[in-house]
Amino acid sequence: MTDYDKAEMVDLLNAAGTPVGDEFTVGELEQLGRDWMRDMGEFFNLAHWHDQQGDERTAFDLAVREFRHDHEWVTTGLTGDDELDYVYPTDGTVLYYGFRRAPDESEEILFVATMEGVAEEVVPTDLVDVDDAGWEIALSSPDLDVAAADEPVELADSQSTLFVRSLD
Repeated sequence: MTDYDKAEMVDLLNAAGTPVGDEFTVGELEQLGRDWMRDMGEFFNLAHWHDQQGDERTAFDLAVREFRHDHEWVTTGLTGDDELDYVYPTDGTVLYYGFRRAPDESEEILFVATMEGVAEEVVPTDLVDVDDAGWEIALSSPDLDVAAADEPVELADSQSTLFVRSLD
């Protein structure tokens, strides 16, 4: 909405009212962002939760980490050919999807994930303008039944699946 203009963000926050005083400043906004990221980094540290997480989930988390390491380009910014969006209207489910092509054009990835809400059935290849051929399942949340990228999958809250297609 503000195209990341911090001064405009501060004006909007001040108009809405904030718990930090009469006038929220750009400096306070930046500090809030740093504090939030530090708090979230601490909260999401697996060392705090490993005794509450099952072996399947731990294996999935490791597979996600290994995928990122093996495909470092996915951690870089999106290009004009990439797509990241969510299904409108949300109708009780926030369902994100995306498509990316490796910078060296060796492979493509397609993913779909629910961030919250009721279970939703979706065909991943129907969400973006891609053909159905050649997709392989690379990652799927534990207990998620995924047949193929061009087949329906029912995603419950916080579930995801990612497909890879080699272009070589």
